[in-house]
Amino acid sequence: MLPADGGQCRTTHYTTAVPVREIPPESGSTSTQVHYNFPDHLQKGFNMPCTTILGGRKASNDGSTMIARTDDGRFDTKKCIVVEPKDQPRKYKSVISHVEIDLPDEPLRYTSCPNVDLKNGLWAATGINAANVGMTATETITSNPRVLSADPLVEYQPAKGRKKAVPGGIGEEDIVVLVLPYIRSAREGVLRLASLLEQHGTYESNGIAFNDEHEVWWMETIGGHH
Repeated sequence: MLPADGGQCRTTHYTTAVPVREIPPESGSTSTQVHYNFPDHLQKGFNMPCTTILGGRKASNDGSTMIARTDDGRFDTKKCIVVEPKDQPRKYKSVISHVEIDLPDEPLRYTSCPNVDLKNGLWAATGINAANVGMTATETITSNPRVLSADPLVEYQPAKGRKKAVPGGIGEEDIVVLVLPYIRSAREGVLRLASLLEQHGTYESNGIAFNDEHEVWWMETIGGHH
């Protein structure tokens, strides 16, 4: 994946390689969409675990940092797009948890790989922004009962009788869109996501990777707010 500003890339982010077909830009658009075509036997509903590989500067021949992740969930059809600052929402609403979050002004241009079918949300998955910061979110992980009893997951509670619905926290559906356009280093990515988790919580345990020219950071959400 190339840096969003078109410049020379010193950070590298790999995803699983599958057959693709390129979709020409729509009228008035400058972005090309790439649709991933999964074989029929990989579209029958079975799940496989994601796997992440992290490489620091001393592990690569040219001093690059690298983050890589297989996206092995439900094999949804994905597309690769460039999100311009004018197209980034200023208020985000999650499909799964119904949480609504106001977003900062002046987002950076960034790439992402959202779902083609948005009925279950965006699921942007991965990208690199104009500051050459890469991100992949997420690798699903597990926690344990002792941690979750002290810091329960923040799950969506539907309306019931006179009781109003209660939004849940953020999750894999949301994280890239909420974080990547607003950071200028891998370290800033950890800090911004930590702030969002502290404020809104999460309904699932995940591992998230960030990289820039100098550093790789790995972050795990092991409880509702930690």
